[in-house]
Amino acid sequence: MNTDEIGGIPQQEESSYIPESVINRKDLLDTGLKNVKGRRIALIISITVLLLILIITPVLLYKYTSLLNVFKKPERQHSSVNSSIHLTKATITPTPVTYIDPLTGQDTTESNISRPPLAVMIENSIPARPQTGLNSADIVYETLVEGGITRFMAVFLGNTPQIIGPVRSARTYFLDWVAEYNAIYAHWGENSDVIPSLQPDSIRNIDAIVSPGTDTACSILTDSNMFCRDYTRYAPHNGYGFPSKIWAQASSVYGWSSASNITPWSFKTQADVSVRGIDGKILTIDFMPSDIYYEVEWHYSKATNTFIRYDDGVEQYDNVTKQPVTATNIVIQFVNGHEYTSLGGKYVWAYDNVGNGAAYMFIDGNEIKGTWSKSSRTSRTMFYDSNSSPVQFDQGNTYITVLVNSEGSFSYN
Repeated sequence: MNTDEIGGIPQQEESSYIPESVINRKDLLDTGLKNVKGRRIALIISITVLLLILIITPVLLYKYTSLLNVFKKPERQHSSVNSSIHLTKATITPTPVTYIDPLTGQDTTESNISRPPLAVMIENSIPARPQTGLNSADIVYETLVEGGITRFMAVFLGNTPQIIGPVRSARTYFLDWVAEYNAIYAHWGENSDVIPSLQPDSIRNIDAIVSPGTDTACSILTDSNMFCRDYTRYAPHNGYGFPSKIWAQASSVYGWSSASNITPWSFKTQADVSVRGIDGKILTIDFMPSDIYYEVEWHYSKATNTFIRYDDGVEQYDNVTKQPVTATNIVIQFVNGHEYTSLGGKYVWAYDNVGNGAAYMFIDGNEIKGTWSKSSRTSRTMFYDSNSSPVQFDQGNTYITVLVNSEGSFSYN
């Protein structure tokens, strides 16, 4: 150690001497610095933890919520599904109801089949041609009246033509066919034997002769006119009827509004062209050999699957629509019949329509040989093939030609 002697007293070097008070202050400072560093570290750790909490908490909440949804009871979910199903049901379109005409097998309206059929006597003498409304009939009967002259009875149910005619008088054997439909029977007079037959069998009879306004011109119409006269033709071939008015007054005046209980035939869709008959074949019908003016021809059209009518070699058409008179099905029914003198002194026919006999059906251009059967006056006439099975008619109108065994004949060539 270097010393300087001052007054003989050894001295320490000035640089290595630190007073004790200074040493104490330094220790305090070091301790303070250590404390400050500790607080800073604690603060940093606290901030870091806080940030982690802020980050982790939403994640945990999301997970927790998802877990709750997983384990939650599914009532609300079912409610939502039920609501969706309910809406789906409300938008389903109901299947429309189809109503079938029992006389043609074709679609029709509920109002049509809820009413009774209407049978109207239509003239076929030469001055009465061309007729009006036959194409709208479901079924048309044709047979003899006087001599070789034929007459129609048109039966309506599924269609309502505006006008039909010329309307003519009733005959007793037509009542057998009226009765099987329980139809309203519209005619313009009758022979003397008809009147006693009307009431016992409860025929729903409307006679134009005793109806109001019968002689009113067809061009002057009122609500009460069921019938009228076309004065462009001469009487008695000029009487016409309005089917809608006949139905309306039959209901409102006589209470004849209920539907008839009709036994339907069997119907099918039309055959494919490949199995139809020969195009152009002609069905020729002779009611009486002595009267060539009432020979009928039906010409078959393979394309339309219909028969087109010719009277005395002339194609027939509707006087209003100008459309050809056609038939989808044709039946030739043979019955026993004879002529006699009526109560009024006229020579008229009587038919045996109840029973059975030979029948020939022309469907899809093909001939079917079979039989007919009618068990009572009010029962439906049914037709069978050679195997005694019910004939299946095409959906559409049918002409029934009734021939007397001793007089009538036909050919199909």
